[in-house]
Amino acid sequence: MIPMGKANVINVHAVHQWLEALARRSLHPDEGVMFGDPARPITGVTVCWMPSAANIAAAAAAGHELLIHHEALLYPYPFAHTQPLSALHWNMNCQRLTALGRAGLVATRLHETLDHLFIFDAFARQLGLTRIVARGADYHHCVFEIAPLPYADLICQVKAAVGLKALRATRVQPNRVVRRVGMPWGGLGLFVNVDYVQSLIELAADIDVMIVGETDNYGFRFCTEVGIDVIETSHELSENGGLGVFAQDLRRQFPALRVQHIADPCAWETR
Repeated sequence: MIPMGKANVINVHAVHQWLEALARRSLHPDEGVMFGDPARPITGVTVCWMPSAANIAAAAAAGHELLIHHEALLYPYPFAHTQPLSALHWNMNCQRLTALGRAGLVATRLHETLDHLFIFDAFARQLGLTRIVARGADYHHCVFEIAPLPYADLICQVKAAVGLKALRATRVQPNRVVRRVGMPWGGLGLFVNVDYVQSLIELAADIDVMIVGETDNYGFRFCTEVGIDVIETSHELSENGGLGVFAQDLRRQFPALRVQHIADPCAWETR
């Protein structure tokens, strides 16, 4: 276990050091403490996907001092790892910052580090994807092979795996038998991340279907125009499982901490 420092006090730095040791690198520029005093001793941690006002309130109600969130604290999304000051007054941002301040919480964002250590593998296991047939230089650039089955049956399996009664799926070849699967989890199926999707296509030109977390119209069309079907699960449902695994490992690493994981529900529903 990672040494806790003076009098075995646990703070967010200890959590970061543990993860950096596992990942064998430093946190990414968009990760780390976003709010509060990083030296504050902590006895309880809430892990969540989105740092919503509701999740912040749940952390405060549990008597926790630390909120670990996967997605960005503020809007708009910080692609350049910076936030415009002009957006601080937005209602969404004010709600979150006010809730954190009132509760006296420390908030830290752990994004790509958790993707690589926990989330990718957990989502693959959830979908039953175990056989890798093509892999790029990065461990998480890979294509899976499944036992051949009709595309409609795969859709049913994905629904059951993520707990959705309905989801969005394309119909390039409705009756085809599928074998090769790409898995752009989280937001990697979005058109803004199309380079990741293209990297999977370059690994295996015979991909039948992409099982994605979240995508959009351009993302759907990018795949369907080259004959690849897309099954969309949702950003949060593709990452909740890995965050749950992280919370369990965090509890084992720091037995003195009280840890809870909040699984964010899908933001939409079909009617």
